[in-house]
Amino acid sequence: MTTARTRLAIRLLLFAFALLTAYWVFGGFIEALNGSKDNEWGPARALLRGMDPYRLYLDCLPCANPPYMPSVAPSYPVSGLLMLWPLAILPWPVAKVVWAGLNLCFGLGLSLALWRRFAPEIGWGGFALATLVLFSGTPFLNNLGNGQHAVFTLVFFAGALWAEHKGKTTLASVLLAVSWFKYTISLPLSLFFLVRGRWRPVLAAAAIHVVLTIFSAAWTGANPLDLLLGPLRVAHVATTAGDLNLLAIARQLGIESKLVPLIAAGALTIAVAIAALRSRRDSDLPLLSLLALFDYAVVYHLGYDLVVLAIPLFYVLKRSRSWDESDGLERIWTIMLASLL
Repeated sequence: MTTARTRLAIRLLLFAFALLTAYWVFGGFIEALNGSKDNEWGPARALLRGMDPYRLYLDCLPCANPPYMPSVAPSYPVSGLLMLWPLAILPWPVAKVVWAGLNLCFGLGLSLALWRRFAPEIGWGGFALATLVLFSGTPFLNNLGNGQHAVFTLVFFAGALWAEHKGKTTLASVLLAVSWFKYTISLPLSLFFLVRGRWRPVLAAAAIHVVLTIFSAAWTGANPLDLLLGPLRVAHVATTAGDLNLLAIARQLGIESKLVPLIAAGALTIAVAIAALRSRRDSDLPLLSLLALFDYAVVYHLGYDLVVLAIPLFYVLKRSRSWDESDGLERIWTIMLASLL
């Protein structure tokens, strides 16, 4: 009787959580229809029309009217902007509705891919809980409302992991190449393939971006090197301070010198590299969780990029199902990670 009541209580709590999450997601969707201020539709459309989106932005810094609507700094690779052409051919009022709907699909796909690949033992209930936690979190809601691209990047990266695991190397290469759109998230995570000795998807993805960059140069008549360096030049003048990476934390603590956080980042990089190289072949999810935390700690990010914590979220749920099999250190690590999430 007690067990039945406990299950009923859990189901009622999950149902209430689902209703609350639906309310928040609906609010985020409405915000996307009114804003989507971070969407790269404008730069992608400029590229579609044969213009260099980075030069267009940099030449118009003093302009009273921004070159793009919505006003956004084109900080992603030109090879990635090409991937948004199916969105760029649409008028903006339609494009932002389509992108908002796609972001919902991307979130569901991300949760589904991580569950099927790494934690099928948590069952449908665990999958539902993970999806609700992801969708109710501020990072996902900000991605949805602002028209951001972190969830888009992560779902294609998760798809590449699944395809490579199934032996579909060509598909994995294409999906990995798409995931490099937001390279600040996906490139550090792609170290997983290198650590595991799976070079072919990484090399093929790099080749895809080289081809797309050369095509973009021919399409716009711009220098390929200028297109390649364009996002960095834009970031130099348009990027604000990050949130939780080591440089941002040092700045918030009043440490003006960049040497201290750079030394800390270097030490952390060495420690993560050693741990990754020593990780067991059967510990893919812990390795990816480590790379996700490393990614956010060392590379420039804003708050909405914390959706990358969807990866360690599945690690926590998976370990909670085998609590009795964990040693003391692993239990402490799981509790600390759950607290962070």
